[in-house]
Amino acid sequence: MNDNSSLKKVVAQYNFAPSHNDELQFTKGDVIVVTQQIDGGWWEGTLGSKAGWFPSNYVVPICEDKVEAPELNESVSGFYRDMVLQSIIATEKAYLNDLSSFLQNYLKPSRIIIADSVFAIIDCTMDEILTFHKSLLNNLLRVSRLSEASQRIGKTFLEASNEITKLYKTYGKFHPMAVEIIKKQREKLEKFFQDKEKSINSSNFSYMASNIFRPFVRLEQYPNLLKELERHTPISHADLGDTQRSIEVYREIFTVCSDIRREKETEVNILHSEILGWDGEPISSFGDIVLLDNVNITCEKEIQDRILVLFPRVLLVLSVSDRLSGYVFEKKYPVNWLRVEQFYGDKLSLVLNNQKITYKSEIQCNKWFDAIVNQRNLTQCISNGQNITELKITTLPNSFLNAQHSEICESQQTAKGIVAKQIYSAWSSGCLKPNPPNLNNHHTVDFIKSPKSARKEPTKFLAGSAKDAQDALVLNVIEAYYKASKRNSTTKSRKYSTICVFLTKGKQTNKQIQAKKNIF
Repeated sequence: MNDNSSLKKVVAQYNFAPSHNDELQFTKGDVIVVTQQIDGGWWEGTLGSKAGWFPSNYVVPICEDKVEAPELNESVSGFYRDMVLQSIIATEKAYLNDLSSFLQNYLKPSRIIIADSVFAIIDCTMDEILTFHKSLLNNLLRVSRLSEASQRIGKTFLEASNEITKLYKTYGKFHPMAVEIIKKQREKLEKFFQDKEKSINSSNFSYMASNIFRPFVRLEQYPNLLKELERHTPISHADLGDTQRSIEVYREIFTVCSDIRREKETEVNILHSEILGWDGEPISSFGDIVLLDNVNITCEKEIQDRILVLFPRVLLVLSVSDRLSGYVFEKKYPVNWLRVEQFYGDKLSLVLNNQKITYKSEIQCNKWFDAIVNQRNLTQCISNGQNITELKITTLPNSFLNAQHSEICESQQTAKGIVAKQIYSAWSSGCLKPNPPNLNNHHTVDFIKSPKSARKEPTKFLAGSAKDAQDALVLNVIEAYYKASKRNSTTKSRKYSTICVFLTKGKQTNKQIQAKKNIF
C-alpha cells in the first residue's frame, strides 16, 4: 500500500467505463492520485473529488519530476478532520451514556410489570445494540491515537456495517409492537415509576417512547457525520474511498431499517385500529400478517390506491379514509379462492381474480406472487385433511452441488440466450487496449477482508457494462457452438431444481409440491 507522505500520481492511457458503482471513471489523459496500491491489478485513487478503484494496467506513472508537491492546506484539512473525528467520538459517548441509563433505570425495571415476549426481544436487542456501540467506540478511540495519515475511520465504519444492519433490522421489526405495548400498559407504568420515585421532566410514557426510538435517531446521524469527515479528508488520503463508500452504505442501512419499521408500524395500526365498514371478528383473529403493501388496483379502467393485507387464510383489501384518519374495508378474499397470474408484458403487475394489481417494484411483485401461491397451497393441504410432516433436509457434498449448479445455470442461460458474465476476447494486434484484471467473486469473499474485496458493497445492486462489437461477435460464436454440442444432451435442469416444500401422509399417494410459480 502506498505511503501518503510521498504523493503518487498516474496518467490514464485509455478510457475506462466502470461496471460497478465503486469504480473510478476516467478518460485518456486524466491524472489520478493513487491512494492504495494492492496486489491483484486493481488500485484505488481519486479524480477530482471522486474516489474509486481502477485497473492498474490502464495507467502509467508520472515521472517524479512532474509530480506536484502536496498542497499546503492538507495539514489544515488534517486538523479539521481530527475535529470531526473527536465530534463523532463525543456524540458516540453521549449516546452510550443515555442508552445505558435508559436500560438500567427504565426498560429493565419495567419488565416486572410487562411480561411480553416482544418487549423481552426489544430489551435483549437493545442490550446487543449497547454492546455493539461500545465496541465501535473503542475502535474509534484506537484509530484516533494513530497518526493522521494512518487513520482509517471510513474503513472502521465499513467493517461495522454488517453487524449494525443485522441489529437495527431486528430492532425496527419489533419497535412498533413495543410502543403499542407501552401504550396499553401506560397507567401501570406511570404508577410503577411514581412508586419508584423516578422524577423526570416529562411523563414516563413519553420518556420511554422517545428513548426506544433513540437508536434510529443515532443511525440517521452517521451519514451526515461521515459526509462532514469526507469534506476534510485530503484527496491523497488512503481512507477517502472507504469514507465515501461508508456514506452510501449507512444511508442505505438507515433507509432499509426505516422501511422495515414503517411497514411494521402500519401492520400494528391495522391490527389494533377500528376498520370502517368491517363487520365481524377482530382482524387480529386472522393471525399474523404474512405480507402488507400499498398497491394500485385497476378496475374498469379506474386506478385505485389500496392496501393489500395477506393473512394465512384471508386476503383483505383496505383503503385510507378521506381524512387520512383510519382505514376503510373494501373486500375480503379467502386465500383458497384466489386466482393469480402474472400480467403479460408488465413485470410490476399481477392479475388477481381478474383485477390488475400494480406494485412499486418487480421484487415486491414477485414476493406477492410467491406468498399467495404458497399460502394457497398450504391452505389446500390443511383443508384436505392431510397431515404435514417435518421435511428432512439432507446435505449433498459441495463438489456435487457446485457441479450441478454450474450445469443448471449454463443450460438455463443458454436456453434464454443470456450470458451470465462478461467474457473478454483474447488480445490481438487489432485490440491494443488491455483487458482489466479479473474480478474476484465478491459473493463468496467477505468484503472487509482486503481493500480490493472491501470495495464490494453488499447493500448495492451493481450494474453490468455494455459489450463492444468484437466481444459480442465472439460470444455469438461460442453460444452457437455450445448449443450444437448440447443439442443431444439428456440432462434436464429441472431435474435438480425441484424443492419439496411439504410431505403429506394419507390415503393418497405422497405428493411433492414444487416451489415454482404455478398459474392458477
